[in-house]
Amino acid sequence: VVSGNRDTHARFFGVFRSRLPDGSAGPHRRIDIVVTSWLEFPFALLGWTGSRILNRWLRKHAAEHGFLLTSHFLYRTSRAQPPIGWTGPPWAPGVVPYDKREGIGGVTVPGDAVRSERDIYALLGLAYVPPHARDA
Repeated sequence: VVSGNRDTHARFFGVFRSRLPDGSAGPHRRIDIVVTSWLEFPFALLGWTGSRILNRWLRKHAAEHGFLLTSHFLYRTSRAQPPIGWTGPPWAPGVVPYDKREGIGGVTVPGDAVRSERDIYALLGLAYVPPHARDA
């Protein structure tokens, strides 16, 4: 499934209806199942835990600082500058690494793994916002 935002994760959108303790039909609930690789998991989790307004703001913030943020990866462009106090690997254009991998355009990108949403926020120079606090 490919959508307009280039999110190519396999996904299922459905509705289920549970039973209440008294046996009567409960309310309808929407369920979204998204299948992703473990390498893309932090990016998919960030993108799918909303809110839509926060996601748009994060992507805009990333772009203003020389990044491209998607639900698949974080890409450093040549305009990107390291966050204040950055002590990580050398700063170069390419996919912010999951581990040592080839970035877009064949650029080798060294560095530590991005394993959580918290890592993404840190790379963007932002304080972490937990999912329950992401309502807009």
